[in-house]
Amino acid sequence: MKKVVYFAVLVVVLLSACSSESDSRIKVPVTQQNTITFLCNGFTKRTENMAKTVVTRASETTSLTADGIGMTDLWLFDYVGGELKQTIHQVATDDDFGKPSVKLDYGQHIIRIVASRGNHPTLSSDIITWEKASDTFAKEVNVSVASGMETIQRITLERVATRLNVKITDVVPPSAATLDLELATWYKSLSVPSLFAVNDNATHYSINIKKFVGTKDASLAVYSLSPSAESWSTNVTLVAKDEDGKVLSQIVVPSVQMKMNRTTVLSGELFGKSKQMTFTLNTQWNEDYAQNF
Repeated sequence: MKKVVYFAVLVVVLLSACSSESDSRIKVPVTQQNTITFLCNGFTKRTENMAKTVVTRASETTSLTADGIGMTDLWLFDYVGGELKQTIHQVATDDDFGKPSVKLDYGQHIIRIVASRGNHPTLSSDIITWEKASDTFAKEVNVSVASGMETIQRITLERVATRLNVKITDVVPPSAATLDLELATWYKSLSVPSLFAVNDNATHYSINIKKFVGTKDASLAVYSLSPSAESWSTNVTLVAKDEDGKVLSQIVVPSVQMKMNRTTVLSGELFGKSKQMTFTLNTQWNEDYAQNF
């Protein structure tokens, strides 16, 4: 009889333990998520007074082309409470390039998106650095993730780059082979939290100008990122050399003004008697721009 009682007690204990374990599993909270697609369907262009905004394209398809040239990389950064939770990097050959999808927990998120065609980007912590900067766009959006929300977010990116357009107004002589550009202050790194440039550095570009020999109005362009929405300045040194590296001409232009989403035109004679160049900060981004190298 005692054995039967002991067995009954054991069964009750086991059933109670199983029930307790089952209850504990039920009480474990499940994180609720939504998969959100961010459709990058255009770039914003602004006039100087910022009163008018024109979008290059707003459609249900992605559009990551500016001045007829496509972007090569796109990043999506997901922040919650100031902390970076996840990062997505896409390249132009990806099937979903320009429309990244990401699983987001319910709640408030800050999403920052960066698209660029700069050369050889690297991401370290929350700073993107390019070997050579080029046209770059970015956008920050606040997203409240909840049940029943729209799962496609349409994003229009804004330019965070500036461009220096060098125009040589006199004839390039047959002996000219390269043009060295020395830029005292130049930006090739972008802070993701601020979406402004950081880590200014002196930068050197050596450009082959043989194709311009015998012609006037040779034109080329280089890009920098911008440390703020305000104008900033750099000293520009132009050095023309022959095949052997002999200096044919050299000009220094101090305090050249640059500004986000603007083209600065540096024009004048490089080989003529005057050997003078002046700069003009355009009031808007001119799409009829210089030839890139």
